[in-house]
Amino acid sequence: MNKQRINTFISVISFICFSIVVFGILTLGFFVAPVIFKTVIPRDLASEIMTDIFLRYYPFAFTCTLITILAELLKILLNKELLKSRMWMLQISLIIAVTFLTGYSNFELLPKINEMRLTHKGPTLWTNMDFVLLHKQAEAFGKAMFMFGVIYFSLLLSNKSPKGAPVSKTPGNTGSLILSTEFNSGVNPGPKEFGENPM
Repeated sequence: MNKQRINTFISVISFICFSIVVFGILTLGFFVAPVIFKTVIPRDLASEIMTDIFLRYYPFAFTCTLITILAELLKILLNKELLKSRMWMLQISLIIAVTFLTGYSNFELLPKINEMRLTHKGPTLWTNMDFVLLHKQAEAFGKAMFMFGVIYFSLLLSNKSPKGAPVSKTPGNTGSLILSTEFNSGVNPGPKEFGENPM
């Protein structure tokens, strides 16, 4: 395998892992959680279900973010010019930010939420201000993860978007060169631009 194929393979792995994290938090936070909290009664039971789900999701998501960072570091080994790219530096910064939020949620927030859920069972759970604040903090972290993910994919798409029609570099093919240049500028070329006799 040449460097280009290896780089492509690494980029695909990075994209898949980061997509799992971003779209996972989107699915759980914006679709699954609202449905469960609306349909499951009492509310503390809904909280128990969602906590169990997130306790399984966040370790997996954190592993995916670490794999994404590792993949990006491997890309540097194959192409050190990436270190000079502002676009790549911004993308890796967003990945690191999501990794931090995922890790903090997994190792700090969720254990505390789960502990309070086990020690304050019943209707009084949501009257405990410490639990409510932790829950709101977890929600804010989830929204920030999704926002950073959206920015990352927006940058990725903008970086891959075509810049215009390709210019032919074939010697003597001036017609193709003029056509490409005027296609990009939106000018409608007349017959003289192609060296043709208008008569």
